[in-house]
Amino acid sequence: MPTMSTTPTVLATLNKTDIDAHRQELVRLDKQLAWLDGRALKLMSQDGQISDLDPLHEFMDFYHTSLQKLHERKSNEGNEIKRLIQRLDRLEEKVTESDFDVLIHGRNEHREMIITVHIDRSNIDVNLEVSYFISNCSCSASYDVRVNSSEIVKSTTQLTYHGVVVCI
Repeated sequence: MPTMSTTPTVLATLNKTDIDAHRQELVRLDKQLAWLDGRALKLMSQDGQISDLDPLHEFMDFYHTSLQKLHERKSNEGNEIKRLIQRLDRLEEKVTESDFDVLIHGRNEHREMIITVHIDRSNIDVNLEVSYFISNCSCSASYDVRVNSSEIVKSTTQLTYHGVVVCI
């Protein structure tokens, strides 16, 4: 069963596969109905006098029961196909809306991360490594370095890194 993280395109593919499987089941049920009707037609076309009605009665009971079951299964398969087609239509609509939204608004997501390092003691070296991974994107770096040296003893340095990420 698909998970919540499964993309709409994958779900649409799964639904098409499900629909095909139910359509194949409908074809199989139609073949069973044709076989059953063929047996009944053969029995009705027999010439001559029937001496024992018990086999005929048994076949008629079998025919009636089988016909009911096959029609019920065929109806259920048809309803399931309709349900899956409606679900597929909704998924395709979501994909279309999502694609349209991306085309209209450009990027569909914006994230910002702020990392602050506070140092209480002086004469300490700070080595800060930040790494991230964004697939199918390019990045251009922009730095803002500010040094506050109003007091000679207490000078502060502020380094701001801006990474502009553009999805390809």
